[in-house]
Formats: sequence, structure tokens, C-alpha cells
Amino acid sequence: MPGEPASPVSTAHERLHQHGAQALSDAELLTILLGPTSGSNSTRDAAVRLLDAATLSGIAWASTDELMQHEGIGPARAAAITAAFELGRRGAWSPPKRGERILEPSRVYELMRYLAHAEREEFHVVLLDLCVALSYVE
Repeated sequence: MPGEPASPVSTAHERLHQHGAQALSDAELLTILLGPTSGSNSTRDAAVRLLDAATLSGIAWASTDELMQHEGIGPARAAAITAAFELGRRGAWSPPKRGERILEPSRVYELMRYLAHAEREEFHVVLLDLCVALSYVE
């Protein structure tokens, strides 16, 4: 109705469209991601509670089971958060493909980056051929 304050979701959506994602706070981004709900469990409240309980990097690497331990985060919301962070990782990270020349150590890092948050120490081998092209990863 006219005169009523806009809901946090529509405000966040409007700010996103007008100013871009960089202009939004972490809570506003999570609010958009969590989507509309029914009842007293607002997306803004769930987003703020989640950010109060965990760091953004902690949320990014949390499992769906870990996310569901927080009030207001059920299976659907936990799946949406997990999927969004995984898509972000995949979009920002392009590991070298087999046959690609590896001329800088940073490309090896990109290849093995997914191991940064491994639960236990692992040993991997990266083999390059004589032309410094990626041959094999074990």
C-alpha cells in the first residue's frame, strides 16, 4: 500500500538494480539470496542472525547441515546459500585444462585451489610435459 515502508527484499532488489551488487551490504545480498518467506521469519532477520553467528568466509565454506543449525535457515535456504557460494567460486576460478601451458606458479595454485579448505592434509602430483603443458594431476 502507498505510504507503507518497502520490504527489505524489495529495497535490496531496488538497490541492486540501481547501484549494482557492490553497493549492497552482506546482509542485503543474503536477504536477496534467501528469497521471500511466509510468517514471522523474515529473510532480513535470518540473514542478520546468520552473519552475527558466522563470518562470511565461514558461511562460504559451511555445509548445508552446518548452515541449518542457524535459526531461520532451513534446507532450501541452506541449499541456496551453498549453491551461490559454489557458483561464485567456480566463476572466479578457472583452473588450467589438460594440455594448457603452465608458465607461472599461480596457475598451479589455481589448479589446486579447491584443496585450500580440505579437512585433512593431502598429497597431489602435477605433471607437466617438456613444453610445460599440463599432462596429469593425481
